[in-house]
Amino acid sequence: MTIVMTTPREAGGRRTFPRRGRNTERSRLDQSMFPQSRSPSPLLSLTASAYWEMSRVLVLALVLALALSACSQSQPAPTATPTAGCPEPTRVTGLTPTDVSNLATWKQDLANGVACDKATGDYVTRLEDKKSEQLFANASNFAMIGRVTDAVSGAPVEQVCITPGKPGAICWSRTDRDGWYLLDLGSVFAHEGFYEIFFVKAGYPEQHSVSRMLSGHARIDFQMTK
Repeated sequence: MTIVMTTPREAGGRRTFPRRGRNTERSRLDQSMFPQSRSPSPLLSLTASAYWEMSRVLVLALVLALALSACSQSQPAPTATPTAGCPEPTRVTGLTPTDVSNLATWKQDLANGVACDKATGDYVTRLEDKKSEQLFANASNFAMIGRVTDAVSGAPVEQVCITPGKPGAICWSRTDRDGWYLLDLGSVFAHEGFYEIFFVKAGYPEQHSVSRMLSGHARIDFQMTK
């Protein structure tokens, strides 16, 4: 649109009227004075800007999703633990360093491909060797050790009264929670000879081992029946 100014002004001693400004010059003037009017359609400009911002956000979201997907695919698949499917042994000697080391060896055996039964059997053998060593270390030169278990379940039987010969009023030894006992005959000045070891426990009939010659150190395990 062309605007005509009606106020005359002096130029060279005579009145002149201002010339008509071109649309392009007027447009540049408006844009310099009123920056907000640079777009002939502000609503259209705002809508285009919003679309551009939304497109940028969607692109960033897509890039982030692809990055997370690649990261998850690059993670190694979880490996099965070597003890999976093999029950962890629960028997212990009561000596913490020994028990920790024995369990670590059991786990390492499984990791190396040793069968569960073999690894567990070796664990028990190491445990019983150490337990025997521990019990005899506190005994005289004439002593018996052993482990008492239930004949049906195989579970240890604790608090079994142990006597060499017919039971009396005194228990010479009692089994611990894992069924182990130490019968130290040398501590009461007994001599080597033939003995029957009796095992007495509430809920079980009185039972005893066969008569046998005992001397030095010996191990006598026993299974109790109901």
